[in-house]
Amino acid sequence: MDNNIQSVRFFTGSNSGKGFYSLFDKIYNAADGWNAFLIKGGPGTGKSSLMKRAGKILSEKCDVEYIHCSSDPDSLDGVVLPHHKICILDATSPHALEPKYPGVCENIVPLGECWNKEAMRKVKTEVIALSNQCSILHARARKYISAAANMQEDTYRYALECVDVGKLARFASRLCKRELGDVTGKPGSESMRMLSALTPRGPMFFADTIEELCPRIYSIEDEYGAVSDLLMQAIREYAIASGNDIITCICPLIPENIEHILIPEKGIGFITTNRWHFPVSIPDRRIHIQRFTDMDRLKLHKQRISFNRRVIREMLAEAANMMTQAKQTHDLLERYYINAMDFDMIDEIGNDLIAEILLMIE
Repeated sequence: MDNNIQSVRFFTGSNSGKGFYSLFDKIYNAADGWNAFLIKGGPGTGKSSLMKRAGKILSEKCDVEYIHCSSDPDSLDGVVLPHHKICILDATSPHALEPKYPGVCENIVPLGECWNKEAMRKVKTEVIALSNQCSILHARARKYISAAANMQEDTYRYALECVDVGKLARFASRLCKRELGDVTGKPGSESMRMLSALTPRGPMFFADTIEELCPRIYSIEDEYGAVSDLLMQAIREYAIASGNDIITCICPLIPENIEHILIPEKGIGFITTNRWHFPVSIPDRRIHIQRFTDMDRLKLHKQRISFNRRVIREMLAEAANMMTQAKQTHDLLERYYINAMDFDMIDEIGNDLIAEILLMIE
């Protein structure tokens, strides 16, 4: 086994201030030669277990990205082999995917064929009731998250008013030229991911992914979000223009904002550090927002920002509580499907899938 093989973790879907926000349709690109295996099946049909088994075997051969489920971080929503342009994805709600180029780019993995239809019909009433209850709880969670996002956007606007945008732009230009090279005629590529998400356990951040992909880290220490977002936007634009392949990690609360940019080929990562996410190891360089911010002016809004921070904390706690109840309901729902599944048939489908992918990467 190659000791340089990497296994990293991301989210690509999360409850956000804009509802459920999904990056699933950005994981693969048919025009760029990707092959996607789309798993179809209900809760408890073995989708995550199949992907975990596939990931364990494939990680002995090549780099693997594990896409975790924000509603249940112990479950997988996907396994991606970025260098081979292959992915296995849970293509069911809330991140449903349908093949655009069936048989050419996408192949359906039909785990729904492995359940006993008669057994499922007998529990129709229970399944519908639990499914609806789960949807209600997630909807409540999204309302709390939306409230938190509104407060964070309010803080962002106060901070943005105090930023010396010109000074920040000049700093970004110097930083990018020093670290990323000259602008070229061939742009780099961009993958979209999330390094953090709100889960039933509260906010979760995959700091280990940064450590795995980027030995060198620039940490932008920003509790307000304005400086880090502006800096990340500038880094993103320059990095792509200079021919670098990047991983852009958006904010799950406010998906329009960029929180982190990873450039694995250069081994460098630019990350936003705040109370929700921070690196495991000491960053190579810390960038403090004070050098670009009129802190005296910002202090005029101290009371409002403190209020926003308190509301955000309380709203996210309530959202996590709703998501915990939703997971408990989902676990009950899974039992009905588990009791109706032919897991020997699922194992056979999984074996065929893994064998097919192994042939593709050899």
